[in-house]
Amino acid sequence: ENPFLLVLAPGKYVEPERLVIPDYVSIIGSGHEQSIIEFTANADVSISDASAITVGSNSFVQGLAINLNGNSKQNICGIYSGSGKKNVNIKDVVIRDFGTSTSTTSKYGVYVDTGGSEHQIQNLSTNFNLGAPATYGVYLNNTVSTIDSSYLKLNTNDNTSSNNYGIYVN
Repeated sequence: ENPFLLVLAPGKYVEPERLVIPDYVSIIGSGHEQSIIEFTANADVSISDASAITVGSNSFVQGLAINLNGNSKQNICGIYSGSGKKNVNIKDVVIRDFGTSTSTTSKYGVYVDTGGSEHQIQNLSTNFNLGAPATYGVYLNNTVSTIDSSYLKLNTNDNTSSNNYGIYVN
């Protein structure tokens, strides 16, 4: 239960696998135009496994950008909070498309799974230009979160048949 802080220096970080942030560990960048994580889907896997960052309880993600490339795989997600995780804070984060192909099933900016509670989402910006069959800025699956001062742009102008949801509560 000792908290740890990972400081992400300015730069572009190309991550071949998802970053798994354990309970009580947080990651803070130098700003969303300074600290950029690029993540490309590399297999047809579950939402949690297709996420750039998976966060644990009592954690925060702040001050960075996540660039997502669906790479014609099934799912892609910026930040995933697993079932039962509590007290997750996301602040000053930008999640956007990069590359020329999207996912074939679903794309999520933030996905909060069943039973998660006490989540705070503040100053989140999603900017998705490539359509997927289902595109979500924030997906809340049987949970409650506070969302404040966020901008969710789902401008899928690539002529695909896409269902777009800014905030989806299941």
